[in-house]
Amino acid sequence: MSSVRIISITLPFVTLYKEDPQYRQFSSNPSEQLIAYCARVSSINQEKPNYKELFQYLIANGHWSPFEMVDMTVEIVTSRAIAPQILRHRSFSFQEFSQRYAEVTEFEEIELRLQGESKQGSGERHPDFGESAGSAMEYVEAGEKLYKEFIEQGVSRESARMILQWV
Repeated sequence: MSSVRIISITLPFVTLYKEDPQYRQFSSNPSEQLIAYCARVSSINQEKPNYKELFQYLIANGHWSPFEMVDMTVEIVTSRAIAPQILRHRSFSFQEFSQRYAEVTEFEEIELRLQGESKQGSGERHPDFGESAGSAMEYVEAGEKLYKEFIEQGVSRESARMILQWV
């Protein structure tokens, strides 16, 4: 099961815009205020709290640097099959769960999916897992069992995790 949640986001130290009931829907998020402030650093419109149109303009015209003024930390829980696809994006920095320092306690089931219309996507769940899927799950379960045995026998997590590369 995959999940995503925001852990933290950049907040300015100073109040950038005065509360104005007319623009409350646009000015209540301090991180968005910071982006707008940075985008307007050389503008006579600095005090304008409504920044919805500003953001639309920045995006439409490819002006991304003001958005780089805030950071957020996001926790993504996903499968070992999806994780490499996320990690290949160089525009992010990552901290991945370490099987070297922490014991693996959850193992995911294999979900076979049909090939999608495009070469990059998968389709619906395969309607018939058949014998090959059953054999694959037996392989995963055997790897999980061996990993747990290694841990119980005092093998370091760093060494025991090597078995997980093959399951």
